[in-house]
Amino acid sequence: MSAAQLDTDDADAKTTSAGAAQPLACIVIAPNASLSWRQAVWFMLGISAISLGIGMAFAVLGFWVILPFAGLELAALGAGLYVSLRNNAAREVVTVTQDRVCVETGRVDQPERRVRHEFHRAWARLEVEPGRTTGGAGRLRLGASGRFIELGACLSEQQRLGLAQRLTKVLAQ
Repeated sequence: MSAAQLDTDDADAKTTSAGAAQPLACIVIAPNASLSWRQAVWFMLGISAISLGIGMAFAVLGFWVILPFAGLELAALGAGLYVSLRNNAAREVVTVTQDRVCVETGRVDQPERRVRHEFHRAWARLEVEPGRTTGGAGRLRLGASGRFIELGACLSEQQRLGLAQRLTKVLAQ
């Protein structure tokens, strides 16, 4: 998927020997991580070599003022890459069992900061809000008893609608 990953795993509702219900569905929502940290470092090194090489050539010709601007451009590019790659660790895991819907949000690299939301499955509702403008992104919200959370903010509109259809089907089982 181009904008993000959406992995689903269906299992039959079985009970383990401990008496805990197995999930009917487990859906993992994650941003598209098309660039790894290693690839980003190589990309940054390549762009830096080219940019600083051109800047040094102009500095030799007497246009030394180009070097600080080349450095600022590289700093901005590095900051943008860092923020983009840092957001690749975000995950939303939706687990549906016989009686509960559990949504865990957080980052893979920070398990201590994960947030868990649980809803009783019989009361869980899925709301699809259309975008406020034509072509604007809508929102997908899951919740119960007046408490809702947004799902799939990293997904494209088409993927979000597919997730809504999938969750509606699983919740209706």
